[in-house]
Amino acid sequence: MANTTVCRSVLQCRPTKGGRPESRPMSGSDPPTKASLRQHGEPLHEALTNVQLHMRMRNMNPLTGPDLCHCLAARRAARYVSRIYDSHLSDVGISISQFSILALIEEHPGIAVADLADLMVMERTTLVRALRPLRDATWLTSAAEGPKAALTFTLSAAGKAKLSEAEPCWRAAQAEFEAGFGRKQATALRAGLLSVVFAT
Repeated sequence: MANTTVCRSVLQCRPTKGGRPESRPMSGSDPPTKASLRQHGEPLHEALTNVQLHMRMRNMNPLTGPDLCHCLAARRAARYVSRIYDSHLSDVGISISQFSILALIEEHPGIAVADLADLMVMERTTLVRALRPLRDATWLTSAAEGPKAALTFTLSAAGKAKLSEAEPCWRAAQAEFEAGFGRKQATALRAGLLSVVFAT
């Protein structure tokens, strides 16, 4: 599959007298080949990514190309990365969203729903729905002092046990993503995304 992608990316076809296509190297204005990228020290997965991205961007309308939308790119990436984490965490019966909620509550015991919603960048009503199965599983304890007091959450003993059980799966997902994307790139990406969320 990788060889096919490289060949399609770095070669163009032209018809011959016999009607069959003939491959020829691309010109200097075209994307670099796998070999040239390797000469500059780029790993193969980065070479493939750069070549494929160059090919896609070259053919897009600069005004209406959907790949130029920052929001669409972020949502695509989020879905792709979520699949990796959900795949690993499914072994212990939770999703990456549930793991994240448990981890944040563990870090901020007694946190109010509104504050947790801010940390998760979620609508309060959406978060309340997400909390329901965690409460049903007895992973959370809740408290509210007075009739108008904010509802707060803390991990129960069962919740702490579930978080500990899920942590190796989460680490495996982290490792898989970093192996495919690059550890330094993943660190830079995370820092950039957090700067977008908290740049206020």
